Amino acid sequence: MDPPNGLKSNPTDVKVTHVTVPVTSSMVTSTTHIEFLDQLNSRSTIKAYAGDCSYVSNQCLLDRVGTGEEDELTCTGWGDPVLPGEGVDVTFAGQYYNFNEGDRAGWNNGVAVFTPDAWENTLEGMGGMVGYFSLFYNKEETANTLYLEGVKPRMECVSSNAAAYAEINLMGEPRPKVAWTSYYVYACTWGQPMDMDTGENVCGGWSIPKCGEYHTTAVANAGGDLMCAEDPYTNYLGDDFVAWATEADVFIYADGGSWEATYGAMEDVLSSLPACKNQRCYDVAKNGENDWFESRYGNPDVLTEDLTSVISSGRQFNYQTKFLRNVATEQRGTGRECRDPDETEVWESLADDCLYIDVIFDAGGEESGAGRCGGGKRGALLAAAGAAAAGLAGGGGRERPITR
Repeated sequence: MDPPNGLKSNPTDVKVTHVTVPVTSSMVTSTTHIEFLDQLNSRSTIKAYAGDCSYVSNQCLLDRVGTGEEDELTCTGWGDPVLPGEGVDVTFAGQYYNFNEGDRAGWNNGVAVFTPDAWENTLEGMGGMVGYFSLFYNKEETANTLYLEGVKPRMECVSSNAAAYAEINLMGEPRPKVAWTSYYVYACTWGQPMDMDTGENVCGGWSIPKCGEYHTTAVANAGGDLMCAEDPYTNYLGDDFVAWATEADVFIYADGGSWEATYGAMEDVLSSLPACKNQRCYDVAKNGENDWFESRYGNPDVLTEDLTSVISSGRQFNYQTKFLRNVATEQRGTGRECRDPDETEVWESLADDCLYIDVIFDAGGEESGAGRCGGGKRGALLAAAGAAAAGLAGGGGRERPITR
């Protein structure tokens, strides 16, 4: 099997090193690492980020930038020294980190360890990465509790309830179609002009997710069908995009920073889409432009709740999405405040509690929700996404306040 890009395939070229645990200082090379260390109450060990601080969403880390204090967070570009003095114990080296030792000359960044999170392409694999990071902090038990008693059962509960909703409300009708895309174009030949009218020298466009990747499962678990492509790196432009997007019941623009600019440039097209006309167009800027990229890997249960809320009729109730923003009715977020700067409290998930619902057919053939969430056709709706929002028929619901 070929190794991921950047890894050496010849074992004789690999220098065996050791990491002393628990790690007391670290550098992260991807913002996705930050959320996992935050969940383990090990955020304070992050001394450097190999990138621009403007890409960081975690406010507790941002509060440490430029302080001049011992715990100051250093952000740096590639090829620059990361930290003065003895540096850090370990660098968590992600997808784009170069493992060639010569290219890291002058970096005082401790032992580089490969983090496989970028190659995880299932919701379970993404959420379970907290277990990998826990190995470096002797916090395996904490990781098991977070994932096996929190993330995993919540995802299963939400998915079960979304399926129950479909059985009750769709009555055999097709499930909602979901377009999940972002827009990016570039010159096919560097330095040559692009002609947007003819498409000459224009590469990229509206990116379409490949079928079978995590997007497919996430949307299916939430009660929808993803509009995906069989080939990777599929992009649509012009009429091809319009024909594709017109079929969508829900439109998700998976970029936190550019919806307004993209909409401004393509208002005629985007405003005509049925999903946008029906106010079912979303981007991922509910907590600012970076939190989606930083936090969703570590919170697949929250992602599942959000998707269920916007795809299924949980959106009728008072569940508040954490990542997805309705571009017609909600303002762009500014990020979450730093809740626990000294890490003295147990990390608390953004996800809501989930209560399973049952679907029972009575003697007359009428469906009803029963058991743990109260009765009534609509009452059997989506306790998962709305944390059994108050007002469900039967009064069996409860909602846990968001505390983080």
